[in-house]
Amino acid sequence: MKRTVLTQAQRDVLELIIANVGIIVTFDQIVPFLPTGTPEQQRQFVHKLVQAGWLVRIKKGLYQVADLSSLGTLTLSPYTIAQLLVPESYVSFESALQYHGLYDQLLNGTVSVSLKQYKTVELQGFAYQYVKTVQKFFYGWAKHAIDGREVKIATPEKALVDMIQYHRTDYTVDVVAEKLKEYTDTLDIEMLKAFLRRANITTQRIFGFFLDTFSIDSMELRESARQSTAVSRLTPDSTTYNAKWRLYYEPTLIE
Repeated sequence: MKRTVLTQAQRDVLELIIANVGIIVTFDQIVPFLPTGTPEQQRQFVHKLVQAGWLVRIKKGLYQVADLSSLGTLTLSPYTIAQLLVPESYVSFESALQYHGLYDQLLNGTVSVSLKQYKTVELQGFAYQYVKTVQKFFYGWAKHAIDGREVKIATPEKALVDMIQYHRTDYTVDVVAEKLKEYTDTLDIEMLKAFLRRANITTQRIFGFFLDTFSIDSMELRESARQSTAVSRLTPDSTTYNAKWRLYYEPTLIE
């Protein structure tokens, strides 16, 4: 950034934007407050504000207005930014667990669930990833007020389901098993079961197996999970077979 000092015209524009729109603003919302001139002159005016750090780009045509203490830096919550990048999405996985107080490790990105495929976006060293789903699985979230906006965030129960259904690895399996064991009294188990009845069969079998492992009633999932005679695997390398759930698993992942 070449400079931080505002001209009077730039200061007036920013003050009008904040007063009339807020700190999150689109290019089209900025235009009415710009000095008169050609469209190209107006674009250059906005470009100079971006170069100086007073407007911080979130995505094409969308900006956050900065203040002197945060010049050139996005100060919005990652949850808000994830929603702004893709409005038709909800934050899930570890980020949702962290929001609900069930995950305390440092994150370097968020994972959201969306109805279309989007590329991962990296802003100032933080990655915003989007996992594509279909409409029937786009549920299990609630709106939360963050940065003065509504942000869709998965319930902790749906975040756990999503981690198994969309990104099953040794790591995610370990996290889900750990959270089920550690937060049995905190999680809404009936809500979890309701979500699982709508999930794919492999996810149902894995959670049924987990519920049994941690002495949580799994009766409601048994018939649903046995609709197919095909077997499922906890991870690609699983070799130990559980006949009840028709599931291959790794004992070390549930110890």
